[in-house]
This record gives sequence, structure tokens and C-alpha cells, in this order.
Amino acid sequence: MSASISTRCISPRPLRSLQDRCHHVLFLRKKATLLLKSSKHATTAYNSDELALVLSDIEREYYREVRADLADYLGVAAPSDFFQLLNLDLGATPVDIKASYRALQRLVHPDLVGEAANELAVILNIAYSTLMDDNAREVYLQDAERFRKEGHSYDGRPVSKWMGADHEHRAVFVDETSCVGCRHCTYCAPNTFAMEEDYGRARVHTQWGDDEEAIREAVEMCPVDCISFVNRKQVALLEFVLKFCTREDTAIMARRRSGNMSSKSGKSDPFSRAETWLRQRKDAKIHALESSARSLLTEETAAAMARAWLALPQQVREQGWPSFEADHREQQGRVAYFQ
Repeated sequence: MSASISTRCISPRPLRSLQDRCHHVLFLRKKATLLLKSSKHATTAYNSDELALVLSDIEREYYREVRADLADYLGVAAPSDFFQLLNLDLGATPVDIKASYRALQRLVHPDLVGEAANELAVILNIAYSTLMDDNAREVYLQDAERFRKEGHSYDGRPVSKWMGADHEHRAVFVDETSCVGCRHCTYCAPNTFAMEEDYGRARVHTQWGDDEEAIREAVEMCPVDCISFVNRKQVALLEFVLKFCTREDTAIMARRRSGNMSSKSGKSDPFSRAETWLRQRKDAKIHALESSARSLLTEETAAAMARAWLALPQQVREQGWPSFEADHREQQGRVAYFQ
């Protein structure tokens, strides 16, 4: 990083409010502090894929990952409701349901696949009995529509657009629960960051939309350190769970930083929320689907379904659920350089 102060982050418009001016003062103070540090020596780190990453001290300071032992296996798209599990549209008829069920049950029968298919075979039976009952199907249909509308169905696709090089292992992520809306990142790298309208927080809309110098300055100059370099493979998961994280009012956040309130709950942190979501998939039990409330669709039942489906051999998933496996191959193609 150059020892001279760059002008690329100077606001293109006047700082209108007192809050903007205060944030700008914090920004300049942090800039000066970083410039006084000695030059950084490159260091080598190893991520979950045992790929050597050459990172400067500053890059290491701002690099974060979700636990790879969970994310690599469980952080992928999987069926989350009975319609998806049976490869059916929401308007499927009993004839469609019966045909799909019979085909899939033959495919995943434990006598053919082994013990790995035990739980999914049971879940297929529950799905069939639920959807073949007119009243139960109507209730479950309403739950499925709500579940999807609220964004609980994870498709493994990132929201931000990728414009980086094929070999680039890093992506950029804003923890919107910590962002104070100062806009500095949008001044530094406007082709990468923008302010989202609902909460007035910064968000990455295009990965590597600006050159690395601009993005690094945006990361380093954030007054609350809410911007991180992350593992590119984990961006989709982080962006997904962020939808369910609470954004506090910026005035309350200021009180927390001043020490007048306790620190925020871990459930509001997208990194913690991502690991909780992954552990829920890992630990989900089939009894969630065998209870008397099996017609209801919840995060717990969706996790149990995903866990059972991911336990199947890959070739079985490819044969029975080609659309999901096509998405997996596309995701793997985007990150093939990790292998």
C-alpha cells in the first residue's frame, strides 16, 4: 500500500449532516493511523482447502471465514420442502405426487443404496402421506409458499455479481449489522459497494467491481471494521443468513460503542448466524418430521430434510435430483481453482 494519502475516497459530494462529518473525522483518523504503521510483510495462511494464501498483515486482519468443516459439506443447496424433495411444482396433482414418489423411493431404497439412504427413505414416506392427503397438502402448500416467500429456501447462489478473476479466492462482505451507514466504502469503490434502501447500510453489489487498491482502502478505512475479505465459496451462505439478522438503529449502535449498553447478541452477527444454520443442518433429527406437526414446514424440518438428502451418495443425488446437482456443479465450476 502506498505511503501517500490517496484521494480516491474523498466524497464526491458535500458531507451534509453532522453524522457524516463525524464519520469522516473517524475515517481520516483511521487513515492516518494505518499510514503510520510499518510496511507489511507478506505472510502465508492456509484455508480449508489447503491452498496457500499469500496475505499481507492487513489482509489477514480483515479476513474472516465460517467454519470450513461445516461449510464445505453442509453449505450447499438442498431440498427444503416436500415439493422440492419430490421434484414437484407447488400445483402438483396426486397423480404427479404418486409417480414421483415411486420413482424416487426405488432410487433411494436402502437395499440398493445402503444405510446412507435410511433417513431419506423415511422422509419420502412422510412427504408422500402428507401430500396425498388433500387437507394436509393444502396446509403444507401454504407453509411452503410462505417459507419460500420469506427467503428460507437456500439455493446456494450469491446475491452479489462476480466480476473478479477466475483464480481469485477472496470476496468482499459487509456485516450490515455493524455498519453505521457512513458511505465511505461507496466513495472508495462505488462499483463494488452501494447503500441498500431498507436499512441504509452498505452492501456489496458487485464483487471486484473496482480495482484492488480501491477495495482495500474501503475495507481498511471503515470506521467500525464491518467489511471483510471472505472465502469466495462462503459468500452465498453469508448473504443468505444476513437476511435474518437484526439491524439495530444507528443511535443504539452508538450507545453500545460508547459502553452504555452491553454488546450485541451473537445471533445478530452473520458469521455466527451462518455457523448456527450449518450446525442446525448437522444436528437435525428425523423426529422433527415424524412428529404430529409434520404438516408444518419449519427451519428444523427443512434442516432435517437437507441433512438426510446430503447423506446420499453423489451419484444418487445426480440421478434423482438433477436440477440441484446442476446447481452444485455450477457452484463448483465457479470455485474449481480451489481444488
